Amino acid sequence: MAEDVRRNLAELVDAGFAGESSLVPRPSRRPDKEPLTPINEVDHAEDSSPSPGGDAGERSLKQMLSNDIHQAFLACQAQGALLELTLFHRLMLAVKRSTRKEVERRAAASEGYLDEMERLLGHYQTICSRQSRTIQELEQEVDALRLAGGFLGDSSLAAARKRPDPSSRLGHGH
Repeated sequence: MAEDVRRNLAELVDAGFAGESSLVPRPSRRPDKEPLTPINEVDHAEDSSPSPGGDAGERSLKQMLSNDIHQAFLACQAQGALLELTLFHRLMLAVKRSTRKEVERRAAASEGYLDEMERLLGHYQTICSRQSRTIQELEQEVDALRLAGGFLGDSSLAAARKRPDPSSRLGHGH
């Protein structure tokens, strides 16, 4: 299991990541450290008995483990940066989609508003047309009454004006 983890981490560091962009820097090795020891050598070093000078072998093993840990850290750091970039990209796409949907929703609402305004404008034009016809008809009746008043004389027109309206008597209770 440990061998698989080290192999996977080493492959990630050496091979790079799928879809790696130029914005994510490739992990670099520490300049003061020696390169990673092949996995087989590390495994054999763990299995073998301590060397006669014990400290040198132990120091070499610690150095290799330090390199492994550092490389794993760099790989995780690079992978984290890549994940962060991917999530940011997905978030931006989601924002663009939601903005587009909001614009479409507002456009549909505006179309409904315009349809309603056109309907109301049609009613208004119908009412104005009826009022205009009514006014014209009333003006024609007034003109006809004036003409008739000229033939009948001013006294009968004045009498017609002074005569109370029959509908007004109903309101007074006579």
